[in-house]
Amino acid sequence: MGIYVFEMGGLRVAATAVSEGMPERFGCLLEGSVCGGAVSDGGNVMPDKDGLRAVRDESVGAPPADFFLDIVFEDAVEGGGFRARATGAGVFEFGMKGVWCRMDLERGRGELRAVRDESAVEYSMKLVFGALLARRGGAIMHAAAVARDGKGRIFCGPPGAGKTTVAGIASGGRGAGAARTLNDELAAAVAGGENGAARVYALLEWADGGTMRDAGAAGPGGVPLAAVYVLSHAGAGEATTFERLSGAEAAGAVFSNMRFALPAPEAIRAAMEAADVLRRSVAVSRMRFSLADAPRFWEVIDEFERKG
Repeated sequence: MGIYVFEMGGLRVAATAVSEGMPERFGCLLEGSVCGGAVSDGGNVMPDKDGLRAVRDESVGAPPADFFLDIVFEDAVEGGGFRARATGAGVFEFGMKGVWCRMDLERGRGELRAVRDESAVEYSMKLVFGALLARRGGAIMHAAAVARDGKGRIFCGPPGAGKTTVAGIASGGRGAGAARTLNDELAAAVAGGENGAARVYALLEWADGGTMRDAGAAGPGGVPLAAVYVLSHAGAGEATTFERLSGAEAAGAVFSNMRFALPAPEAIRAAMEAADVLRRSVAVSRMRFSLADAPRFWEVIDEFERKG
């Protein structure tokens, strides 16, 4: 039995792979890390009160896990189209071809049955984290995330909006200057931290759909989120313009760029509430970006943010 840890957005999920098949790229074996709930007796892993297992080593001092997930790999799992439902307060089930999962968010426990397929496991873990983040005023967003001078900005929008282009311009290329791209396609944002401030986190290497250029720029604790920009293209010959959003419009802009929310009414409601919490924690603006302003990208951003 392998014990793995997944981390995203300041959350840790300890997963027990009770059968062979966990792809190595999804996590590192939890040897000697505190995962909460269980104790190690002479090198033997002991079950916690709910029957889930984790290794505990007080000398390491790692934070406890926020959620425990049993993963069972099977040759076949009931197929069909994607479906999700709530079966109780904070209890969700979802399934798709090769996957079935049950999450009890109140108890912090879950079970995932999946075929031995990297894509199936990866997508399932993103749904698990999406549900966990929503309960903390957070989300996985379809966005580029850039860290600069200890603060993060999110540039979100649909495919073709310019996220990857803006990320490259903002960072000036890999490892350049004080501005560094965390990920150019997906980012985790969480509100309600210290003093109610929001934070942005880089996704880990197992997340697909984007390039993690510099995970170390945010670190495991993320960086304070200074602003969210909803991208679109400026017209030919036009300069970059901004429009500050507020209220339901800002919440709607955040919600429309959230990903991996379970399509169950209760989960969607939680995601909408998380979007509202996020927009209350950080400024949300539309940004119609002109490539003509690429050489003075941060000058344009700083000027707008100074105006408040």
